[in-house]
Amino acid sequence: MICREAQENFILYLYRELDAKTQGLLLEHVQECQSCQKELSAMSMVGNMLSLSSPEIWRKEKKAKVFFVKPVAWAAVLLLGFTSGWSANAWFPRSSEKEKALHILSQNQRYRLSLSEEQKKITHIMEKTIAVSCGLSHQIEYIHKIEEKMSKEDWKGMLQQKREFMEKYPESPLHLPLNANLAHCLAKAGQYKEAKEIYQILLEQVYLSHEERGKYLWQMAQCLEKTGEIEKYYACLERLQDKDFYDAYHSKALILLADEDFFKGRFASARTRYQKYLETQEQDSEVQKKIQWIDYHEKDDFYPLILFVQASQKGLEYHYGLKIILEDYPESPLAFAACEMYLKGQKPQFHGEMVSFPEKKASDSFIAYLDSISQAYEVQEIAFFIDYWKASLLEQSGKQKLALEVYKRIQDAPSSSRISSLAGQAIDRIQKKHTKQRNDL
Repeated sequence: MICREAQENFILYLYRELDAKTQGLLLEHVQECQSCQKELSAMSMVGNMLSLSSPEIWRKEKKAKVFFVKPVAWAAVLLLGFTSGWSANAWFPRSSEKEKALHILSQNQRYRLSLSEEQKKITHIMEKTIAVSCGLSHQIEYIHKIEEKMSKEDWKGMLQQKREFMEKYPESPLHLPLNANLAHCLAKAGQYKEAKEIYQILLEQVYLSHEERGKYLWQMAQCLEKTGEIEKYYACLERLQDKDFYDAYHSKALILLADEDFFKGRFASARTRYQKYLETQEQDSEVQKKIQWIDYHEKDDFYPLILFVQASQKGLEYHYGLKIILEDYPESPLAFAACEMYLKGQKPQFHGEMVSFPEKKASDSFIAYLDSISQAYEVQEIAFFIDYWKASLLEQSGKQKLALEVYKRIQDAPSSSRISSLAGQAIDRIQKKHTKQRNDL
C-alpha cells in the first residue's frame, strides 16, 4: 500500500469500517512509514481536542483496542486538518484541490449522524472555510440549508431544497451521502414514503459497495413494510438473501423469509432457508428447533405443523389444533411448544388467581407451576399431557422416584393411548436403569 492509499483509508480505519484485509495492509504500511504515522497521530490529537467540545460522545466506544486513537468524528478532524494546512499538502496536489475537497466534504456528510449539535456547528465552520478556499461556497450553503430544515423537521422545505440542489449541481459527489442522511432521518421521523423514494434513488447508483447496497436495500425494505407494500418488501428481502456478500443483511433477510415460509405452511422452503441461516448463525436454538419440527413431521405431511401455525396465527379459536397435537402426537418435539401456547392462551387459575406462564423454565419452579395448574378447569382437556411434561422434567432433573410415580399415574388412568404408551416406555426405561445400577453394585 502506498502513502496516498493509506491516507485515503484513514477515516474508514478510525471509524472501524475497514475490512480486515485492507486494515492489515494499512497497519503494515503505517508501522513502516514515519510520514503516515505522523499524519495519523496528528489526526488523533485534533480528534481528542474536538471530542472535548461537547460532553456527548461522538461515536460509541467498542471493546476492541484500536491502533493510536479513540473514536471521534474523524471526517471533521480531516476538515480541520485541511483548513490548518497539515493534511491539504500531504493529501492532494494543488491542481486537484477542488475535486479532493469535494471528496472530503462528501466523507464528512457520510458521517453526519455521529455528530452532536455542538460538534456540527464546528464542522459547519470548517466546511465553510474549505468551501471558500476552493470555490464551493454555494454547494456547501445548500447543504447547510437542507440540514437546518432537517433539524426543524421541515420535511417539505428540506425536500424542496434537495431538489434545487440536485438540479443545480447534478454531478456533485455530495448527492450520495446527502441522500443517505436524508433517507435515514425521514425514516426515523416516520416519513416512510419519502424515505423509500430516496432509498430507491440511492440503489440506482452504480458505484455502491456491497455493504452500502445491502444497507440501503434493508432500510428500504423497512420503509416498504411500514407503507404496507408487502410484495415489494419481500422482493427486497429476496434480493438480500440471494447475495451472501451482503453479510448481516443477508442473514436478516434469510430469517425473515424463512419465518414467512414457516407461517405460510411452506415448510420445505422454510427448512432450506433456516439451514442457510445456520451456516452463519450456528447457535440459534429457536431455528434449530424449527428445523427439527419440520424434519420430524415430514412423515405426517406436516399436519401437526399446520395445526401449530394456524393456532399461532389465528388465536384461540384454532387452539383445538393444539389439543390434537398433544393427544395424537405427544412424542413430537413440537408438543411442548404447543402446550406452552395453549397454556398462555387459556390463562389457568389456581385458588381463583390467574397463574401466568413463567418467563424462565428453571426446572424446579416450572415443575411447581405445572403442579399448581394441573387441576385448573381451563386445562382439564390437556391435563394428562401436563402430567407427562412434569414427569419428563422430574426424570431429567434426576428425581427418578417422583417421575416414576407420575408416569404410573398416567399409565393407570383412562388417558390418551399415545400418552399412556409414552408413559409406559418411560417406566420401562427408569426400571431398567435402576436394575442396572443395582447389578453394578
